[in-house]
Amino acid sequence: THHLPWLKKIRLFRDHLLSEPVEQALTKREPFGPSSWAQFYNEVEADLRVVLPSGELTLPQALHELTENKNQEHRTDVLKSIHDSLGGFFLKYSTETLMATVRSKSLEDQERGYAHPMALRNLSNLLDDHTVEALHKTVADRAAPAMLKYYRLKAAHLGIERLAWSDRSAPLPFHNNTIIPFFEARQLVESAYESFSPTLARLVKDQFDNHRVDAPHQPGKQGGAFNLSFCLPDGRPLSFTLLNYLGSPRDVATLAHELGHGVHGLLAGEAQGSLMQHAPIAYAETASIFGEMITFDFILKRLRQSGDNRAALALLMEKCEDFANSVVRQIGFSNFERQVHDANVRLSPTELNDVWLQTTQELYGPPGEVFTYNHTERLWSYVSHFHRPFYVYAYAIGELLTRTLYRLREKFGDQFEPM
Repeated sequence: THHLPWLKKIRLFRDHLLSEPVEQALTKREPFGPSSWAQFYNEVEADLRVVLPSGELTLPQALHELTENKNQEHRTDVLKSIHDSLGGFFLKYSTETLMATVRSKSLEDQERGYAHPMALRNLSNLLDDHTVEALHKTVADRAAPAMLKYYRLKAAHLGIERLAWSDRSAPLPFHNNTIIPFFEARQLVESAYESFSPTLARLVKDQFDNHRVDAPHQPGKQGGAFNLSFCLPDGRPLSFTLLNYLGSPRDVATLAHELGHGVHGLLAGEAQGSLMQHAPIAYAETASIFGEMITFDFILKRLRQSGDNRAALALLMEKCEDFANSVVRQIGFSNFERQVHDANVRLSPTELNDVWLQTTQELYGPPGEVFTYNHTERLWSYVSHFHRPFYVYAYAIGELLTRTLYRLREKFGDQFEPM
């Protein structure tokens, strides 16, 4: 009975299985198909350089400037330079990688009898199509307008009439952009987890003590952040985390997020074994976002106790932005994917740029209403999640589900952790 959930999930796909020889052939060829394009894409992206008058930056460093530099003119220059770096060969290669992903998926979906491009992902997530459609519609109808109210407030704080896209993640005037050393970030995250659960805190500490967190950013390193958890042949679970830590408050939140994946993987591996260690993607973000919320509340409580109301306000507004990015922006990404996959034809870089602008403006408003969109049309090209079709809507579900669970924590208090 232990493996019954695993067997039930496998049976969900039985109507979409092909003959055994065909399945074997597809499995043998898989490492040399779109996944090989995606792997090389990661290497090409890691080598990108953003050229500024002051020197060259890696892409993560340039994106960091957009979130931490208070000089509006500098941010404008950085976004233009990012846009320039995403042109030429990189734009062509990113297009080919995405098209290889889309076209191969389309062909295989047809052979397997999936009704539409999202059907496989929805089935894997144990979600029906109606629920996923309701998510996309509700975010567009309710969350996006609320988000735009926030950005109008932010524009007022920044003292500008409307935001350029380079202002979207800009620090507020009262934001403290002092670099947070990694050892301090580690202490913050460990203390935050300890305030919720000694069990989780021990697992977080073990990941640091066993040198399984690769944190520093360096040229040539794969961008972004991720966690990999698995079970060894003897059943022992292990977890490894990659970051590009540059010392911002968002980097601290990312550290808490990825370590949330880590403790989830370790506990699930120990309790469930390798076959059932990994939750469906739609639920896999729950523990990680919960870790972010624990850390956010811990830091906010400290700021309020110290009487630093300006820092507390900055933290609250940054959390609003993080929510917008996790819910509205990720659904915008999903809408881009849906249009690209639904087109079911090869799209040129220019056509992909057009789809990106259209789907962005559907949620963020027409040009000049809240945002201007200069130098944004190529930004789709560095979103590597598109090489895992329809992954991104899981972030929205994870954020919304986790906030619901977090309210239960407030209700149940100390009884929540054993649950």
